[in-house]
Formats: sequence, C-alpha cells, structure tokens
Amino acid sequence: MSSTPKAPAKPDKAARPAATPPPPRLRLGLAGKLVIFVGVVLVTLSLGMSVLLLQVAKREAHESLGREGDAIASTLNHTFEVLVEQGTSGQMQRVAANSALLPDVREVTVVDLGGKVLASSDRSALGKPARSRYLLPFITRGGVLPEAHEEDGSLVIVRPLLGGKYLTNTDSGLVGAVEVVLDRRAVVDKAERKALGLLGVQLGGYALLSALLVLALRSIVVVPLYRLATAARRARAGERGVRTRIRTKDEIGAVSEAFDDMAREVQRTVATLEDWVKRRTAALAEEVDARTEALDQLAEAHAEATRANEELRRAHEETERALGDATQAHAALERAHADLHRTHEQLVTSMAERLQLAETVKAMSTPVLRIYRGVITMPLVGSIDEARAKQIEASLLAGIDRHDARRVILDMSGVPFVDVEVARALVRARRCAELLGARVSLVGMSGQVAMSVVRAGLDLSGLVTLADFESGLVHALGRMGLEVRPVARRRGASKRDDGAL
Repeated sequence: MSSTPKAPAKPDKAARPAATPPPPRLRLGLAGKLVIFVGVVLVTLSLGMSVLLLQVAKREAHESLGREGDAIASTLNHTFEVLVEQGTSGQMQRVAANSALLPDVREVTVVDLGGKVLASSDRSALGKPARSRYLLPFITRGGVLPEAHEEDGSLVIVRPLLGGKYLTNTDSGLVGAVEVVLDRRAVVDKAERKALGLLGVQLGGYALLSALLVLALRSIVVVPLYRLATAARRARAGERGVRTRIRTKDEIGAVSEAFDDMAREVQRTVATLEDWVKRRTAALAEEVDARTEALDQLAEAHAEATRANEELRRAHEETERALGDATQAHAALERAHADLHRTHEQLVTSMAERLQLAETVKAMSTPVLRIYRGVITMPLVGSIDEARAKQIEASLLAGIDRHDARRVILDMSGVPFVDVEVARALVRARRCAELLGARVSLVGMSGQVAMSVVRAGLDLSGLVTLADFESGLVHALGRMGLEVRPVARRRGASKRDDGAL
C-alpha cells in the first residue's frame, strides 16, 4: 500500500492569553447589603427600646412622686397635729406657706371638721370654706386612712388631722384634714428628656457598631471573595499560573485552597496535553487511534474540571449559609446586650431612690420642737446607733442656737433600749448643751429602759430624769421662774383655753 506523504509540520506560535474580562456590574455589593440589613435591625431595635424605656421612666417617675408626696404629707400631718393641739394658727400658716415652696408641691390646705380653711399656701383662702372636692367628702366619711387622687397633671394626697396625739399621748379623734397637691408635669417631662437622651446615645453606639461590623465583614469576607472571583476570571481568560494565595483558616480559605489545587491540576494537565500533542503531531496520519485516545483524555480532563467547578459552587453555597448563621448569632448577641443595659439602668435608678429616701428619713428622725420661749424638746423614737447619735447631737445644738433655748427636754418614751453607746451620746449632748447655756432634762424613760441602764452600770447622774413629758415641762418652766397652775375659766372661753399658762 502506498502511503500518503505527510505535510510538513508548521512551527507552533506562542499562545497569547486572552484579555482578562472585566468584572460584572453589581447593583448592590455584599458590603452594601450588610450595611442596610444591620442598620435596619439596629434602628428598629433602638426605637423599640426607646419607647419601652420612656414608658418605664414615666412609671418610675410617677411612683417616686407618689412616695415623695406621701412623705411630705405625713410630715406636714404630724406638724399640723401638734400645732392644732397648741392652737398656734400663725405657725400653722407659716408651715403651710413654706411647704408650698418645696419641689413639685403646688398647694397645701388644712381644714377643720366644718370644712373651714385653718391654714393654706393660698392666703386668700384662710377662713373660707375649702374649695377642694376631696376634703369635704373625706371629713364627712370620717376617714382615718390617707387617700391619693390623680388629676390632670396633679397628684392630690389627703390625710386625717387627729387632735391630742402628741401632747397628751391620747388620740382625741378627727379634728380636720390636710391636703397636699403635687405637680406631675415636671417629673413626666424629665422622664421624656431622659428617654430621648438615651435614644441618641443608642443610635450613635449602634451606628459605630454597624460601621465596625461592616469593616470587619469587608476585611474577612468581601475582599477574599473578590480576590477569589478575580482569580477565577483570570484563569478563565487563560492565565494558567494565577493563584489566589488566600491562607485563612476558614471556609473561604478552604475554597481558595481548592481553587489553587484545581488550577495547578489544570495547569499540569494542559502542559501534559500540549507535550503529548507536540510529540504526536508528526504521527497524526498513522496514529488516528492515538488522536482519539488523546481526545478522550481531554474529555476526561474537562469532566474533571467540571466536577471541580461543581465542588467550588457547593463550597460557595456553604460559605453563604455560614455567613447567614453568623449574622443571626450577632443579632442575638445585640439583643442580649440591650437587655443587660436596660437591667443596669433600672438597678442604678432603684439605688438612687433608696439613698434619697434614706436621707429623708434620717433628717426627719431627730426633730427639735419649741414648746415655750426658751424651752425646746426633742422626741427620740426608735433605736439609736453611732451615726444617729451624732445626728441627735448636731440637731440638738442647732435647735438650741436657733431658738435661744435655756431648757431642753429629751423625750425617751419612744426609745426601746439604752446601751453604753446611747448613754455616752446623752452625756455628750448634755455637755454640749451646757456649753451653750442650756440645761437638759431626760423624760419618758420606761421601766424596761431603766432596768437596762442599771444592769449595764451606766452613769446618768449628770442628767435630770423625770417620769413623763408633763413633769419635764413643769420642771423646765419652774427653773425659769414660771409656775404652771390652772386658770379660772372665763365666760365664753373655749375648752381649748383649759390648762393655759
């Protein structure tokens, strides 16, 4: 058989890689989507929290105002009961006028059983029937428990006024009522301003957190994915030596490593094919089977590349799912942080209210009362510790200086127990009072307290001790050259004049 002459092989021309295709246009990149999603979630969360904080702040402010008003009403009630028993209407009016100057106090009114105003922060109402719609029904019912009523922008507290309770230690019954009107608008405005301030702080913090999150995601996810996509486009354009060189220990690093392995394998396969084609070009006419085999090998290599691309696609989908899980975990972390912040704010507010209430109770626990010119009394109630002993000394000295007192009566009827520290405090108070020119008498000591003093071996010899407050008052007035004796009843005089000095 004659053989067909082979055409001379043409020299191979250097293969020129195709130009790298431009990256596809994206309507909205991954970073932009993350910014929008995180921003919407955080703004919604911030607005919801602000509304909730506003409601909580209003409720807490209302409760605080109620407690403050009840404390003011209780204090005024005790003061007015003493002043009513003494019949000092001028002092009652001064107390009512001064009480209206306290924060959030709008009006103070004291009425008798007939509804007549005895004292009021509004001087024009003195001696006239009470205009309040709560006082007369309260007196008519003979109420003995305090009441609280809410009006538009105000909180009204009504308390009973009992006669004879503090001077004679007997309750002679209802003699009138005290009404305190508090302003709620300032407290509500303050709560709203506080909530708006917290909203601004939260929005700023969330904006900063969103920016940091976007930067982190851009550095960790977006930039590596962009490098991987660019390397894939260059490899597709014919740059067989391109590599991503991403060595992170995560899913993107794994995808990048798989891509580099695939590129190296493709490069080796293509190099092998080119070498094989060059070696077999001269025998193409005789080796048709060899060419077919080469085509088969090329098809297998293409199938392998297809499988590798499919694996790359699945790896990319897994990366997307992992990114979604990470976003959900971050949102849960943000909600937990918000709950912790709200709990901390509530604890700080509760602690401030408790400290303020403790200071108010401390100031009310050592009152100094002027019962006659040059004569004052200090009723002591409850247990006495070192801190309260110092408060008693300071209040007593201030009362002596303020009232120019020469006789001081310490009423111990409300003290359940006397120990060494209490005895020392009483001795120090006596010495300090004597330095200011005043003499101290101790009254109202119970039998149990007297037994505890004797058993403890306490020395109270420097103190004048009397049975009760009446004996102490008679003794103090006697030392001042005054005498307490009955006065003949005048015709037309009221029962309140009995026992007057």
